[in-house]
Amino acid sequence: MLEYTLIGTALVKPELLVSSDVLPEYFENEQLRNIWIEIQNLISRNEHIDYLTVQQAMMSRGEDLTVYLARLMKEVIPCSTNSAMETLSAKMADRYRLNGARIACEQLLHDIDSHGQESIDKAIESLMSLSRESKKWSHTLQEGITRAVEMMESAIGCENGIVGVRTGLDELDQKLGGLHKSDLVVIAGRPAMGKTGLAMNLALNCDVPCGIISSEMSVEQLALRSMSLRSDIDMNKLRIAKHSEYEQSKLFACIQNDLLRKKMFINDKGGITIGEIQRQAREWSQKHGIKILFVDYIQKIKPNTAKSNKVEAVGEVAEGLKNIAKELNIPVVGLGQVNRGVEQREDKRPHMSDLKNSGDIEQEADVVLMIYRDDYYNPESTQKGVAELLIEKNRNGPCGRLKVGFKPETVSFTNLNHCVGF
Repeated sequence: MLEYTLIGTALVKPELLVSSDVLPEYFENEQLRNIWIEIQNLISRNEHIDYLTVQQAMMSRGEDLTVYLARLMKEVIPCSTNSAMETLSAKMADRYRLNGARIACEQLLHDIDSHGQESIDKAIESLMSLSRESKKWSHTLQEGITRAVEMMESAIGCENGIVGVRTGLDELDQKLGGLHKSDLVVIAGRPAMGKTGLAMNLALNCDVPCGIISSEMSVEQLALRSMSLRSDIDMNKLRIAKHSEYEQSKLFACIQNDLLRKKMFINDKGGITIGEIQRQAREWSQKHGIKILFVDYIQKIKPNTAKSNKVEAVGEVAEGLKNIAKELNIPVVGLGQVNRGVEQREDKRPHMSDLKNSGDIEQEADVVLMIYRDDYYNPESTQKGVAELLIEKNRNGPCGRLKVGFKPETVSFTNLNHCVGF
């Protein structure tokens, strides 16, 4: 009945079609679907829509629906207002999604015995795609302005206008506005620059439920780093249990009053695939409401199927991480390696083009952040205890360079009172 009402309304009150965003696939009746396609074609050609024009359009397809269309006009009670048309369109969209969900579940039951996890992943993706289709994609400029003003007003209520997830590094928060929903943020650098340490700093500072995918370090190692970082006790002392009694009491207080209160969820499986990360992220999102995901590191994550070269594999992983960010509407922070060619340059500060097997990383990332420590390369450096964060890409803001404090004993990154390069 919904489909008949829609077509009947189009024939007698075509001006109400501006309030409909029904797609051809929403129709169950093939004949009505074909009529709707021709109506959309008339709209695209800016032609008038009525009984005659639609009849002629269908005859050009080889279908004489003269009697059928006349009966529709006579028997169907059309929508009378734009609001009624919007309601009708929404009901058709809901019915389409429910049918799609039913088909996905039936297919899962049919395939589960023979295809196992693959069939589960396919069903989940189908259900997620149905959810995404419920979002309205077509807007007027007026609607966009209204939403933009709402976003600006929400920023007014935030400290320093930072609307994203806070990093705890003030200069970085000011330049990025925090870590934003649906963004893929890549943190890259050469080995020993402190990539994992920076990620742990951000995870502990962000003060929201977070997930961590660690393909290199075990959960025990990450816990040890967290204990060292938050208690400000040398990590090597903790590793070999050579800390003092004072430090012991300090450590216990830190664990009790800080770390045990963190909502942090860790997967430390080695050789994890991007598909497994997607499943884990969805689970954490549903059960624990994570607001940010950290992945260590991009080049070590495996694609779902074997690739002929590493660039293709990394490209699939980068695209998968961006899809997670969009699907769950959370920032995803992925760590990345930088090519060793940096070591041969006089200025060893890495650039976005130095990303190892970069492929699609540069394209998919919304923010690319490089780490550089001059005192690592130059024993006589005047920048001891300082790390540079190089914003090589910032899709929605400025690029440049800022400085933060770095303490190697605890791999901690802290605020400095100055920055350069903007």
